[in-house]
Amino acid sequence: MESGVHPARKVLAAALACVAAGLSFASNEVDDVAPMQRTSSPPACASDLLYETFELGAEGWTHAPISGEPLEDSWHLASTSCEGDDLGSTMYVSDGNCTSGWGLERSKLLSPPVSLPAAAPIHLVFDAVAFDEGGECLNNAPFQYDLKDAGITLNGGGNWVILNDCYPLTPKAVDWGVFVRREFDISAFVGQTVQVVFAYDTVDADVGHTFAVDSVRIVQGDFDEDGVGADCDCQPLDGAVWDLPGEALNLQLSHAPFGSLGTTSLDWNAPATGGLQEAMLYDVIRSLNPADFTTGSVCVESDGGPDTTAEDGDAPDPGEVYFYRVRAQNLCGEGIVGTDSNDVPQPARSCP
Repeated sequence: MESGVHPARKVLAAALACVAAGLSFASNEVDDVAPMQRTSSPPACASDLLYETFELGAEGWTHAPISGEPLEDSWHLASTSCEGDDLGSTMYVSDGNCTSGWGLERSKLLSPPVSLPAAAPIHLVFDAVAFDEGGECLNNAPFQYDLKDAGITLNGGGNWVILNDCYPLTPKAVDWGVFVRREFDISAFVGQTVQVVFAYDTVDADVGHTFAVDSVRIVQGDFDEDGVGADCDCQPLDGAVWDLPGEALNLQLSHAPFGSLGTTSLDWNAPATGGLQEAMLYDVIRSLNPADFTTGSVCVESDGGPDTTAEDGDAPDPGEVYFYRVRAQNLCGEGIVGTDSNDVPQPARSCP
């Protein structure tokens, strides 16, 4: 690990490639990865009509049982499921089928009222995850289980228009625990005051647990349907790109065959912010000095991608060490190779 690394950050790839008496070392600093990583939501935009991540609470949000039985409403803020699965952030959670919790669930979660302007398009965007049987909308009871609605209500939740058209909001049980991001066009409600509704009906008290939602946003002017309004989208007509890319993640090295004739292989994960993986390109930069990726550094790869791999056939001389950093780029521009202990972006040479 290079000196001056922020305590909350780690270099996840150690010196994996040993070449003669020299070493290759991955120096991208990256955050710990949540067990169920999902693409980060874009930052709040001035044109967002609703933006809620629940990290600071849930002001104005309410919940209630649908059938009138209080024990059928378990909505609460949590960062884990009732059985300890790490959700990676604070979410609004319903533990309907939890073996140690509420049992049967039939409830609804409502956002604060939002006044929609007259101009379209307006979209609802949110993340969801569940550990249950992945049923469709509530209209399908009792023929399926663990049913979910995403809807819009005009009367405080008395009834609502189902947006997911009776298809599952979250994957079936075989893929439970997989995060999904949903986006729905709600332009039909322009000029009205609405509330977002998430409804959950487990139908029974068996099999699975936990339905959770997060990063709930109502976005104005999202012409390319990437979840970002045109005012904050650097490519407002390209649904694969919306911001500068973040840092490349989880850089790892391997070297084979052992010795000076071997090849160092690099592998990393795409940034979690800025756009889709298929819209990313990468520069791979090598240096003999972990504190300097400008003077004397070498571009091992320039504008490569969208695959997240590279190879370096050169070997350091005995007593030298190779350090690597990866920089992502997309149509919005170049990202950064990393930051110092004060979160100041570090410079690196341009490629080519």
